[in-house]
Amino acid sequence: MAVIKEITSLDEYLNNSKFIGIGTTAICYLMQDGNVIKVFRDTFNTRLLFERKDIFDHFVKLCDLGNESYIAPRELLVKDRKVIAYTYPYVKAKTLLFLSKKTKVRDTLRNYNRLINDTKEISNMNYKLYDTTNRNILFNDRFNIIDIDRGKFLNNNESKCYDLKKYNIRQIVDTYMRKLFGINNIDFYNFYNYYLDEQFRNVDWLDEKSVYDFFEELFSYINNPNPTIKEVRKHMLIRKEFNSYYKPF
Repeated sequence: MAVIKEITSLDEYLNNSKFIGIGTTAICYLMQDGNVIKVFRDTFNTRLLFERKDIFDHFVKLCDLGNESYIAPRELLVKDRKVIAYTYPYVKAKTLLFLSKKTKVRDTLRNYNRLINDTKEISNMNYKLYDTTNRNILFNDRFNIIDIDRGKFLNNNESKCYDLKKYNIRQIVDTYMRKLFGINNIDFYNFYNYYLDEQFRNVDWLDEKSVYDFFEELFSYINNPNPTIKEVRKHMLIRKEFNSYYKPF
């Protein structure tokens, strides 16, 4: 349930706080109480977010979206019915952007099932994810997704149109795979091993067993039962398919 607090100043929140990072819409600080405060900036992306007619209700509903994997706002800080900042729990972890290449691939898969179930949960609430970049996905024995405020609540018909559960998990998986294999777009790469490539294309990312079966084949192919991200990249032969008829502008 949303906790809404009308304020005149952020001083009590920002006093003795520690700068964490800055994004296209906000600056984040670690507060003395161990929570994070996200303070919105005046930028193009912020104005784009706040021009929605239902933006206040959006933030209120967002507070109910959190679960073990998805970090939602805990307290909305409001001035003249405008959300100027919000707080959320701090998660001690590295973003996928800075995840060590010495990380064991199996370790990243250990809690995959929970990530799937938590994604199904927010999808059942008709929430469409957006901005699931490698800066917004954290890992430390488990995955956490932060900065989910730029997504959108859909109606039931829109959710069916998007096949929302598959759409949302694909957003997460795409980012994970790009980090794992060091590629920019998984749709334009193929494995030289035909069988492995076929299995990868047919993975049901909503099915834990299907995902694990693919990775077992991968580990077998590179003859290493517990490889690091670096070792997977070293042994995987991935080529980009060039097609003269389809070139980016």
